[in-house]
Amino acid sequence: MSDIADASVCHIFSGRVSRAKGSSALFVGMSGTTNGTREQRGEDAGGVLLLTMIEAARVLSIGRTTMYELVGAGEIDVVRIGRSVRVPVDALQVFVDQQRASQ
Repeated sequence: MSDIADASVCHIFSGRVSRAKGSSALFVGMSGTTNGTREQRGEDAGGVLLLTMIEAARVLSIGRTTMYELVGAGEIDVVRIGRSVRVPVDALQVFVDQQRASQ
């Protein structure tokens, strides 16, 4: 699990996840998407706020099933929008920080 915390750049689909060296902040940018401008998609300057379960699993370098297990166990918070389940980027950072603290 500490691999994502030590990585500078990791790709998810057409987007990019990065962590500034020496910083614990996790940034997700989807500059390669074709769904309009950032303003049209409601993104702030820092990137997207929510990820799909599969995108979140790729950010953590784990499988989809493991991601669902972590969410089901309450270890990672999610946001439900209708029938959709999304993972806040901040929830991934909290999870990684908790894992690092427990080691």
